[in-house]
This record gives sequence, structure tokens and C-alpha cells, in this order.
Amino acid sequence: PRGGMPIDVFWQTGAPPESLWVPPQDVAGYRGRG
Repeated sequence: PRGGMPIDVFWQTGAPPESLWVPPQDVAGYRGRG
């Protein structure tokens, strides 16, 4: 991956494992420049 940033995408349904840290998903969508 370019710049050392992995780009693998995955999808999982159900509850995440207890040992997994999931960052908050409350980031607003990109709205462009205006």
C-alpha cells in the first residue's frame, strides 16, 4: 500500500469481539468545499 497505509476493506455483522477496539463512528460525511 502507498504510504504504509493498508487499504484492506472488510465487513462483519454481529457484535464485535470484546478485545477489539472500535473507534467512534460519529464522524460527519465529507461535504466538499462549500
